[in-house]
Amino acid sequence: MKKLLASAATLALIFPSLALAAFNDATLDSNVSLTVNSISLAVGGSGATVESIIVDSSSFNVTMLSGSVLEVTSAARATLSVSDSSVVSVNECNSTQSRIKLTYSGSTSKTVTISPTSTECSSSGGGSGGGGGGGGGSVSPSPSPTPAPVTATTTVSVATTTKAVVTAVSTPAPVVSQSSEVLALVAQLKSLIKLFQALGGAITPQMAAFVGGSASFSRDLKAGSTGDDVKGLQVFLNTHGYAVASSGPGSPGNETSRFGAATRAALAKFQKANGITPAVGNFGPKTRALVNGM
Repeated sequence: MKKLLASAATLALIFPSLALAAFNDATLDSNVSLTVNSISLAVGGSGATVESIIVDSSSFNVTMLSGSVLEVTSAARATLSVSDSSVVSVNECNSTQSRIKLTYSGSTSKTVTISPTSTECSSSGGGSGGGGGGGGGSVSPSPSPTPAPVTATTTVSVATTTKAVVTAVSTPAPVVSQSSEVLALVAQLKSLIKLFQALGGAITPQMAAFVGGSASFSRDLKAGSTGDDVKGLQVFLNTHGYAVASSGPGSPGNETSRFGAATRAALAKFQKANGITPAVGNFGPKTRALVNGM
């Protein structure tokens, strides 16, 4: 079969499974629609000739003979990459489409792969030439100049009716210290917890210790103990001036449920300050009674 009509070439493009055969000297008398990588392409052009076109999900292969010509156009301005730039005679991108034209004059057949991507091409002013394949005519836009700063001026009237031009100076807003914000939030949280408790809600030992109410610790604690009451004890110590840690685990807001050396040291300071002996950092009956009563 020396020549194929446009209808046969069209079937080969629309149904890729039919395109696996090599069509000798196929002529596309008009553009045919081809969908590759979910991108619609117009392939062909008047008198376009190729040996075969094989389509897969993300690209298609074109086998060209000497004198073969083929145009591929994307109305979506998709970037069209070509595996061999030597056959690209036109590679353009404008506001309405991207287009490549393949021209081959070698003595043997050549197979090239065309891969469309959803990335829009960059306008290149429609440049043509054999070395434009592979990138879809990408051109880096020139950076926009940075506008010069403008100083605002304000005209004000003074008591003597003399007008003066005053340059507007932006005064930074006063910065509220982070500690002040934290203290305000802590106070608000304590108020909400107390309101919840007053309405009959049950709170955990650490919540009670946090608001300064009765923590109701019910068991002895020592190094190695774990549980919510350990965390409540750390909250109590942190909110009563005997910080377990200044930062990290055990610090205010980062209390843990494990009774470690830092908790024991802070509790020992509390015991010593309140006359509890021995002040060794064990949370026993004497210390529990004192804390539950505070």
